[in-house]
Amino acid sequence: MKKISFFLNCAASAMFAIALTACNATDDNPTGFDPSLKNVTIQSGDTLSLKISEIAEKTAGDEIFVEIPAGVDTVYTGEITTPYGKKVTIVSDETIPTVIKATAPIILSNKIALKNVVVNAVELSASDNLFTYNAEPDESFIGAAGSGSMYNILGEAVKFENVVFDSIPGGLLADNGKAYVPEEVIIDNCIIQFVPKAGNKNAFQFNTNNNGIKNLTIKNSSVYATGGKRLGYFVKYANNARIDRFGYDNTKDKIEFHYNNNTFYGLCSNYFHNYGGNLKNYAEFDITKNIFYYDNANNTQTKQIVQRIVGQAGKAAGTELNFDGNAFLFNGEPYDCNQATNKQSYDVDTNSIGLDPKFKDAAKGNFRPTNLIFLNFENAPGDPRWVDWVNRYKKN
Repeated sequence: MKKISFFLNCAASAMFAIALTACNATDDNPTGFDPSLKNVTIQSGDTLSLKISEIAEKTAGDEIFVEIPAGVDTVYTGEITTPYGKKVTIVSDETIPTVIKATAPIILSNKIALKNVVVNAVELSASDNLFTYNAEPDESFIGAAGSGSMYNILGEAVKFENVVFDSIPGGLLADNGKAYVPEEVIIDNCIIQFVPKAGNKNAFQFNTNNNGIKNLTIKNSSVYATGGKRLGYFVKYANNARIDRFGYDNTKDKIEFHYNNNTFYGLCSNYFHNYGGNLKNYAEFDITKNIFYYDNANNTQTKQIVQRIVGQAGKAAGTELNFDGNAFLFNGEPYDCNQATNKQSYDVDTNSIGLDPKFKDAAKGNFRPTNLIFLNFENAPGDPRWVDWVNRYKKN
């Protein structure tokens, strides 16, 4: 497993450079990098928005690649609006990632990818989403999935890999009141900390006009909330969201949720997902080896395990369900899905683990299991970074 060491407060006296290049592959330049832009640099402490704009003006390429070498401690977002027609990729050193301090929401006009960075969002307000789509969408997105009037962003629209998101006060990703449908949103090996200031924000907010994310994949990650408030929902799509309304062929396509090997802790005051019953007719739920810790056990629907994700109306004829090997806890009490009171036939989890992992210090984001019985499971659920500690414990 790759290790990420990060420091939210880095000290460095020297100023370092960060090379910005643009991707524009041709037969003569198969790598896609424009050599004339190698001298475009930013020093530690500078503002990314200015440099992204500078490189965008100098290239006709379709990707802006920001590579941050080791030693650059902190940069600031400024007011970033990513350029139309260009994917922006930001990568820093794997061992000591650069801290990107968000001073304003990041507005997306196209695709975005982050790898090996720490994003500190503490300066944002309660009403802010860290990433929000452009209120003036690229008209070329309309119907790109095949039909309809949605703003379809095909392929990997959003990819976060080995990223630490620190102190998000509102939501993570939102449609900004426009009918965006990103095709693939992928979160891999990340730590995402929400510190909700309002208590009614949703992590993924796509609730404008029958829209939503087509495929949402979260794996090998820890996602949690601290402080006195919680998110409203983790995922919020429009009530009439449906795969054919996204512009896809409902005879072969589905809306997909893939949550695999994650730790979700104390996130929501309501259901985990919220949308209308139409969505489930053409949807796939692949939910395996996660830990779900809920701390709102007074909610009358708290222990309706699958319903909290699939929806209140339950399983539909076209719904594909794979809930397997998850652990569910309510205020620290493990819940045996096979003995649920008044459960419906679909509201169970195959091979569910009815044990409390007894996290080392969940309030500080340390989800290392300390329960000796839990430690004996060879395929323990949850974020693998903590499972790795389990394996080292056994060896010792």
